[in-house]
Amino acid sequence: MRILIVHNRYQRMGGEDTVVQMERVALVNAGHDVSIFEVTNDDIFGFTQKLCVAVKVSGSSTFEGAFMNAVRDFNPDIVHIHNFFPLLSPRVHLWARSIGVGVVQTLHNFRLICGAGTFLRDGAICEKCLDGSSLNGVRHACYRESRLGSLSVLSFQRATRFSDKWLGSVDRFICLTEFARQKFVRAGLPERRVVVKPNFVVDSKLWDPAVSRNGRVLFVGRLTVEKGVVDYLRVAKELPEVSFDIIGDGPEINWIANNKSKNVTLHGWKSPDAVSAALGNASLLVLPSRWYEGFPMTLVEAMSVGTPIVASDLGAMSEILRGRNFAKLFPVGNIMKMRDCILDVLGDCSGAKFLAAREEYLECYSEGVNVRQLERIYFDALGSGL
Repeated sequence: MRILIVHNRYQRMGGEDTVVQMERVALVNAGHDVSIFEVTNDDIFGFTQKLCVAVKVSGSSTFEGAFMNAVRDFNPDIVHIHNFFPLLSPRVHLWARSIGVGVVQTLHNFRLICGAGTFLRDGAICEKCLDGSSLNGVRHACYRESRLGSLSVLSFQRATRFSDKWLGSVDRFICLTEFARQKFVRAGLPERRVVVKPNFVVDSKLWDPAVSRNGRVLFVGRLTVEKGVVDYLRVAKELPEVSFDIIGDGPEINWIANNKSKNVTLHGWKSPDAVSAALGNASLLVLPSRWYEGFPMTLVEAMSVGTPIVASDLGAMSEILRGRNFAKLFPVGNIMKMRDCILDVLGDCSGAKFLAAREEYLECYSEGVNVRQLERIYFDALGSGL
């Protein structure tokens, strides 16, 4: 199958960019002919350029001609679009559909239905734009604390979520969890064409059931309040006899360095290989997020090396981990419950939970499983007839 991947890269490389690259490599490994059309936000600087982007985001795009040429040159069976905000317009879907190409759209975040893309405002869950007017996003300046930027998102939403023509141009929408799927269907996306396919990680080959764990608790992620890192520090103070590690960078790093207890080691940013090694040695990963999350890659990375998990009972984390014997869930922000979950996992000396985590990865989140899911979606898109 010939697949053209389309993606608007971010200025600061994140999980979506990584997923796009991993899917491309996985499809090539499976024997597909894959090309990628990418634009980048790196060239957006200053107020004037941001204003131009805000004005154009729902209409014609500077990159449309290049995209059309890429489609004509490659002649794909499927155009698979990932992020297309803000430099690619919704017209790319319409044009691809008009020439008979199968169109697939992955919804990595909630930007179609939430100005912030996260359902988070002022540190708390907010669904005002889902249940009420999308003008709420502009009123609260939800996109990067800018009303101008939020207005561009509203324009983008009106050209996508609120456009029957655009909705009709997409053969399949991919959500990362059933939780996310329900949000998008509730927002008006056509239920029959919204499917679930989780992300995956490439096997690091570090799994070794004979390796003894180091007895340490690990946090991996961006150091922001919504990721729950402050709650993680609070629980560390409740367990002075346990060693806690933090890997990551972000706006709260200086505050963390100045306020952490002695049993917490702040490592800062680490390479992906170093993160995998740390996960493989840790006795436990903690993900105390205060927002829904899209699809936390650290959960799957932990499973791939057989590491148990304690996480907030919220959104994607609840769906991925509920009922799994290698994981414990606690109410969001409840420090005492988080403490109890950590102690329960650390106190279980059997190896069953490590093996169960690894088996979950192999059955649900490995490269081969994910490619087969993606192939089925592509074949369904080609035969959909909408």
